Amino acid sequence: STGIKNTAYGKTSLFFNTTGVKNAALGVQSMYFNITGAENTGLGPNALFYNSVGNGNVSIGFNSSFSHKRNDYNTAIGYYALGQDTSGYSNVAVGVKALYSNINSGNLVAVGDSSMYNNTGVGNTAIGSKSLYTNTSGSWNTANGFQSRFSNTTGVANTANGWLSLYSNTTGNDNTANGDRSLYSNTTGSNNTANGGL
Repeated sequence: STGIKNTAYGKTSLFFNTTGVKNAALGVQSMYFNITGAENTGLGPNALFYNSVGNGNVSIGFNSSFSHKRNDYNTAIGYYALGQDTSGYSNVAVGVKALYSNINSGNLVAVGDSSMYNNTGVGNTAIGSKSLYTNTSGSWNTANGFQSRFSNTTGVANTANGWLSLYSNTTGNDNTANGDRSLYSNTTGSNNTANGGL
């Protein structure tokens, strides 16, 4: 190995590192497959386990960013956060299984237990437990509140503020819902605006 300024603590952490520099791997098998990746932090058993060439990633928690292999600047904090991601970029996942199913999408922010759990879309922001939970390819959505935009699958450019707001929306686009349970039953309707909770 010609890598320098690395810190590894835990059985087989940074096991395959060759030229990667300035990495910190703390935990059993953390950053196990890292080869050339630099300036990464993996804290917890199996954190950043498969990362090989990605740079500037931060992974804290058991199996966080477990499958990540390449691309840069992701932050995953929580049990299995960004767990299945392989090549996503510039993502923030905070919470148990936040952004769990994301594979290669980028510029996402998910804060909360299972927030954006099924996501494959880009440019989404979800704050709240299970917010945008069912979202697959829907992009440019904003969801703030417990289970807000929960049922969205492919809807685009929707904004939901308040718990259970736009809860049932699946494919509707360009909706704005402000207030708890606002536009709760909307499923496929588009271009709606609702202000005020039930």
